[in-house]
Amino acid sequence: MGDSAAHNLPPTFKGLQVTSADAPLTVADLPTPVPTAGTVILRPLFSPIIAYADEIFANGNLRGYPYPSPMVPGTNAVGRIAASAPDTPRLKPGTLVYTSGVLRGRDGTSVNSTPVLHGLFMGFAPEGQALMQGEWRNGTWAELVKLPAENVHVLNEDILVKKLGYRVEDLAYLSTLAVPHGGLSDAGLRTGETVLIAPATGSFGSAAVQVALAMGIGIGAVTTGF
Repeated sequence: MGDSAAHNLPPTFKGLQVTSADAPLTVADLPTPVPTAGTVILRPLFSPIIAYADEIFANGNLRGYPYPSPMVPGTNAVGRIAASAPDTPRLKPGTLVYTSGVLRGRDGTSVNSTPVLHGLFMGFAPEGQALMQGEWRNGTWAELVKLPAENVHVLNEDILVKKLGYRVEDLAYLSTLAVPHGGLSDAGLRTGETVLIAPATGSFGSAAVQVALAMGIGIGAVTTGF
Protein backbone atom coordinates (compact mmCIF):
# COMPACT_ATOMS: atom_id res chain seq x y z
CA MET A 1 0.00 0.00 0.00
CA GLY A 2 3.00 2.30 0.07
CA ASP A 3 4.63 4.27 2.86
CA SER A 4 1.85 5.68 5.01
CA ALA A 5 4.32 7.20 7.46
CA ALA A 6 5.59 9.53 4.74
CA HIS A 7 2.10 11.07 4.67
CA ASN A 8 1.77 11.23 8.49
CA LEU A 9 -0.75 8.40 8.40
CA PRO A 10 -0.93 5.39 10.73
CA PRO A 11 -0.07 1.97 9.24
CA THR A 12 -3.62 0.74 9.85
CA PHE A 13 -7.07 2.20 10.41
CA LYS A 14 -10.39 0.93 11.71
CA GLY A 15 -13.40 0.44 9.47
CA LEU A 16 -16.89 -0.98 9.94
CA GLN A 17 -16.81 -3.98 7.63
CA VAL A 18 -19.55 -6.15 6.17
CA THR A 19 -18.55 -9.70 5.34
CA SER A 20 -22.04 -11.12 4.83
CA ALA A 21 -25.59 -9.77 4.85
CA ASP A 22 -26.38 -12.64 7.22
CA ALA A 23 -23.82 -11.63 9.84
CA PRO A 24 -23.35 -8.50 11.99
CA LEU A 25 -20.95 -5.81 10.76
CA THR A 26 -17.60 -5.89 12.55
CA VAL A 27 -14.86 -3.36 13.26
CA ALA A 28 -11.75 -4.42 11.33
CA ASP A 29 -8.15 -3.20 11.26
CA LEU A 30 -7.24 -2.46 7.64
CA PRO A 31 -3.99 -1.41 5.96
CA THR A 32 -3.84 2.32 5.38
CA PRO A 33 -3.91 3.36 1.72
CA VAL A 34 -1.67 6.15 0.47
CA PRO A 35 -2.63 8.77 -2.10
CA THR A 36 -1.68 8.03 -5.68
CA ALA A 37 -2.13 10.26 -8.73
CA GLY A 38 -5.64 11.70 -8.84
CA THR A 39 -6.65 10.54 -5.36
CA VAL A 40 -6.88 11.78 -1.78
CA ILE A 41 -7.16 10.14 1.63
CA LEU A 42 -10.12 11.47 3.60
CA ARG A 43 -10.71 11.35 7.34
CA PRO A 44 -14.54 11.20 7.57
CA LEU A 45 -16.20 13.28 10.28
CA PHE A 46 -19.81 12.41 9.48
CA SER A 47 -21.23 9.89 7.04
CA PRO A 48 -25.01 9.51 6.77
CA ILE A 49 -26.66 6.13 7.18
CA ILE A 50 -29.47 5.54 4.72
CA ALA A 51 -32.82 4.59 6.23
CA TYR A 52 -32.87 1.18 4.53
CA ALA A 53 -29.29 0.14 5.35
CA ASP A 54 -30.60 -2.85 7.30
CA GLU A 55 -32.20 -4.14 4.08
CA ILE A 56 -28.80 -4.14 2.36
CA PHE A 57 -26.14 -4.99 4.91
CA ALA A 58 -28.27 -7.20 7.18
CA ASN A 59 -31.32 -9.45 7.05
CA GLY A 60 -29.99 -11.30 4.02
CA ASN A 61 -29.76 -8.21 1.76
CA LEU A 62 -33.51 -8.01 1.05
CA ARG A 63 -32.96 -5.49 -1.74
CA GLY A 64 -30.46 -7.67 -3.56
CA TYR A 65 -27.87 -4.91 -3.92
CA PRO A 66 -24.64 -6.32 -5.35
CA TYR A 67 -21.44 -5.34 -3.54
CA PRO A 68 -18.08 -7.00 -2.91
CA SER A 69 -17.30 -8.80 0.30
CA PRO A 70 -15.66 -7.96 2.59
CA MET A 71 -16.34 -4.23 2.22
CA VAL A 72 -16.56 -1.06 4.28
CA PRO A 73 -19.94 0.55 3.50
CA GLY A 74 -20.54 4.29 3.37
CA THR A 75 -21.26 6.50 0.39
CA ASN A 76 -21.20 10.26 1.07
CA ALA A 77 -19.38 12.05 3.86
CA VAL A 78 -18.09 15.33 5.22
CA GLY A 79 -14.53 15.15 6.45
CA ARG A 80 -11.02 16.55 6.33
CA ILE A 81 -8.28 15.70 3.88
CA ALA A 82 -5.75 13.45 5.62
CA ALA A 83 -3.29 13.20 2.72
CA SER A 84 -3.20 14.12 -0.94
CA ALA A 85 -1.13 13.41 -4.04
CA PRO A 86 1.18 15.99 -5.66
CA ASP A 87 -1.27 16.49 -8.53
CA THR A 88 -4.05 17.67 -6.18
CA PRO A 89 -2.42 20.76 -4.61
CA ARG A 90 -5.76 22.45 -3.82
CA LEU A 91 -6.81 19.55 -1.60
CA LYS A 92 -4.44 20.24 1.27
CA PRO A 93 -4.44 18.17 4.47
CA GLY A 94 -6.90 19.58 6.99
CA THR A 95 -9.25 21.04 4.36
CA LEU A 96 -12.94 20.52 5.10
CA VAL A 97 -14.62 18.76 2.17
CA TYR A 98 -17.73 16.95 1.02
CA THR A 99 -17.37 13.76 -0.96
CA SER A 100 -19.88 12.49 -3.47
CA GLY A 101 -20.39 8.74 -3.56
CA VAL A 102 -21.14 8.48 -7.29
CA LEU A 103 -18.17 6.78 -8.95
CA ARG A 104 -17.69 6.61 -12.73
CA GLY A 105 -15.12 4.69 -14.71
CA ARG A 106 -12.47 6.89 -16.28
CA ASP A 107 -12.25 4.75 -19.41
CA GLY A 108 -15.76 5.61 -20.63
CA THR A 109 -17.59 8.70 -21.84
CA SER A 110 -20.18 10.61 -19.83
CA VAL A 111 -22.81 8.98 -22.04
CA ASN A 112 -21.91 5.32 -21.57
CA SER A 113 -20.02 5.32 -18.28
CA THR A 114 -21.59 3.11 -15.63
CA PRO A 115 -21.95 4.88 -12.27
CA VAL A 116 -21.85 3.01 -8.98
CA LEU A 117 -22.59 4.14 -5.45
CA HIS A 118 -19.43 3.88 -3.38
CA GLY A 119 -19.77 1.50 -0.46
CA LEU A 120 -23.33 0.62 -1.41
CA PHE A 121 -24.13 -0.60 -4.93
CA MET A 122 -21.75 -1.74 -7.65
CA GLY A 123 -24.42 -2.55 -10.22
CA PHE A 124 -24.53 -5.53 -12.54
CA ALA A 125 -22.25 -4.31 -15.34
CA PRO A 126 -18.59 -5.41 -15.42
CA GLU A 127 -17.45 -1.76 -15.49
CA GLY A 128 -19.10 -0.98 -12.17
CA GLN A 129 -17.97 -4.23 -10.63
CA ALA A 130 -14.37 -3.46 -11.61
CA LEU A 131 -14.58 -0.15 -9.74
CA MET A 132 -15.75 -1.59 -6.44
CA GLN A 133 -14.00 -4.92 -6.48
CA GLY A 134 -10.67 -3.17 -6.78
CA GLU A 135 -9.43 0.30 -5.89
CA TRP A 136 -12.73 1.63 -4.54
CA ARG A 137 -13.85 -1.32 -2.43
CA ASN A 138 -14.06 0.51 0.91
CA GLY A 139 -16.42 3.38 1.72
CA THR A 140 -16.73 6.09 4.33
CA TRP A 141 -17.78 4.21 7.48
CA ALA A 142 -14.17 4.20 8.58
CA GLU A 143 -11.41 6.33 10.06
CA LEU A 144 -9.87 6.78 6.59
CA VAL A 145 -11.00 6.29 3.00
CA LYS A 146 -9.28 6.64 -0.38
CA LEU A 147 -11.25 8.67 -2.93
CA PRO A 148 -10.96 9.97 -6.50
CA ALA A 149 -10.03 13.65 -6.35
CA GLU A 150 -12.91 14.55 -8.68
CA ASN A 151 -15.39 13.31 -6.06
CA VAL A 152 -14.06 15.65 -3.38
CA HIS A 153 -15.50 19.18 -3.10
CA VAL A 154 -13.99 21.86 -0.88
CA LEU A 155 -16.35 23.48 1.64
CA ASN A 156 -15.81 27.10 2.67
CA GLU A 157 -15.38 26.49 6.38
CA ASP A 158 -15.07 30.19 7.26
CA ILE A 159 -18.48 30.97 5.80
CA LEU A 160 -20.40 27.75 6.40
CA VAL A 161 -19.19 26.89 9.89
CA LYS A 162 -17.70 30.00 11.47
CA LYS A 163 -20.10 32.62 10.08
CA LEU A 164 -23.33 30.75 9.35
CA GLY A 165 -22.97 28.27 12.18
CA TYR A 166 -23.59 25.04 10.29
CA ARG A 167 -22.44 21.87 12.01
CA VAL A 168 -20.67 19.05 10.20
CA GLU A 169 -23.87 17.01 10.55
CA ASP A 170 -25.81 19.80 8.81
CA LEU A 171 -23.37 19.90 5.91
CA ALA A 172 -23.79 16.15 5.39
CA TYR A 173 -27.38 16.94 4.30
CA LEU A 174 -25.80 17.91 0.98
CA SER A 175 -25.99 14.23 0.04
CA THR A 176 -29.81 14.39 0.22
CA LEU A 177 -30.11 17.79 -1.47
CA ALA A 178 -27.91 16.67 -4.36
CA VAL A 179 -30.43 14.05 -5.50
CA PRO A 180 -33.37 16.39 -6.27
CA HIS A 181 -30.95 19.06 -7.51
CA GLY A 182 -29.78 16.62 -10.16
CA GLY A 183 -33.34 15.94 -11.25
CA LEU A 184 -34.38 19.59 -11.33
CA SER A 185 -31.22 20.54 -13.23
CA ASP A 186 -31.67 17.73 -15.76
CA ALA A 187 -35.23 18.92 -16.34
CA GLY A 188 -33.83 22.30 -17.35
CA LEU A 189 -35.91 24.26 -14.85
CA ARG A 190 -35.05 27.94 -14.54
CA THR A 191 -35.76 30.78 -12.13
CA GLY A 192 -39.39 31.89 -12.36
CA GLU A 193 -40.72 28.56 -13.58
CA THR A 194 -42.97 26.29 -11.51
CA VAL A 195 -42.62 22.63 -10.59
CA LEU A 196 -45.05 20.22 -8.95
CA ILE A 197 -43.44 18.01 -6.30
CA ALA A 198 -45.53 15.04 -5.25
CA PRO A 199 -45.44 13.52 -2.75
CA ALA A 200 -43.36 15.89 -0.62
CA THR A 201 -43.29 14.10 2.73
CA GLY A 202 -40.20 11.90 2.40
CA SER A 203 -36.55 12.89 2.69
CA PHE A 204 -36.01 13.46 -1.03
CA GLY A 205 -39.42 15.04 -1.65
CA SER A 206 -38.97 17.58 1.14
CA ALA A 207 -35.40 18.21 0.00
CA ALA A 208 -36.71 18.88 -3.51
CA VAL A 209 -38.90 21.65 -2.09
CA GLN A 210 -35.89 23.27 -0.44
CA VAL A 211 -33.72 22.97 -3.55
CA ALA A 212 -36.42 24.35 -5.83
CA LEU A 213 -36.89 27.37 -3.56
CA ALA A 214 -33.14 27.98 -3.52
CA MET A 215 -33.15 27.86 -7.34
CA GLY A 216 -35.92 30.48 -7.50
CA ILE A 217 -38.50 28.00 -8.80
CA GLY A 218 -42.17 28.22 -7.88
CA ILE A 219 -43.55 25.13 -6.14
CA GLY A 220 -46.76 23.21 -5.96
CA ALA A 221 -46.19 20.57 -3.28
CA VAL A 222 -48.51 17.65 -2.69
CA THR A 223 -48.04 16.12 0.76
CA THR A 224 -50.28 13.08 0.39
CA GLY A 225 -49.68 9.93 -1.59
CA PHE A 226 -51.77 8.74 -4.50
